[in-house]
Amino acid sequence: MDELSDYGYPSKLITRLKDEWHARLSEFEIQMIFEDNPPLLHKLMACVPTDAMDGPMVRFMIQWQKALLTDSRWFKYHPSFKGNEYKVKFGIDGSVTDPRDGRAYKTVQLSACTIVKNEVCANAGSGKIWLAENLMFKSDDVFYSFDTAREVCLPGWHLPTKEDVTDLQNFCDLYIGEEAPKCLKSTDGWDYNNGIDSLGFNALPKGYTDYENDLVHTGNTAAFWLGQKNGDNPYSLSITDFSENLPGEIAAISDNYKLSVRLVKD
Repeated sequence: MDELSDYGYPSKLITRLKDEWHARLSEFEIQMIFEDNPPLLHKLMACVPTDAMDGPMVRFMIQWQKALLTDSRWFKYHPSFKGNEYKVKFGIDGSVTDPRDGRAYKTVQLSACTIVKNEVCANAGSGKIWLAENLMFKSDDVFYSFDTAREVCLPGWHLPTKEDVTDLQNFCDLYIGEEAPKCLKSTDGWDYNNGIDSLGFNALPKGYTDYENDLVHTGNTAAFWLGQKNGDNPYSLSITDFSENLPGEIAAISDNYKLSVRLVKD
């Protein structure tokens, strides 16, 4: 940390960052660093231990990332910068093609996690999936049992784990802020509280099928399988029209239900 004093920055702030990693800098302090000393900012963030990267310090880190993305003068201070190339670590749109049927899916990279942005639509055979009547096997209309959901994963992709979802929720909370509960939801179609779809996830309130194979909760719920179980019951991610804190809730449900499928890259 001694070399940081070469930039002439107040030693009090240096000590604060060194000894109190979770102390949140004021907006004024952040602005001072962003405007006057991007090299110092890079060095400060490089000193943050990985086990301290949560809470206020992560919020500060994200503000730093945002600043780097909006001012080309600072790209060279970002660890991802190589030569004249710079790639954002989150929010990168892409695509993947299912080699089994040639169907293409949109993807988005959020921090270290790459997610399929639209529902998987793979023909798993009669009786294993539920199709809305007369909707011609469109991706928005397919629901899978838990076992079938695991079977239809694209090569190199998996059903999200609880940890994947928690990381996504934390990302939304930190990057989107107070709008986080709405950030994964589509901008229309919900009975109440349409979303803002700020990450392109576009969760549609299609509902799911229950143990009697009836379609339920259309208009107020989007439900997706996770890849783990709690005893005999698989976990799911449910996004509802009244999600208040985080974008979605993890809960174990009956494996007799059929839900939508999104995937995460291995």
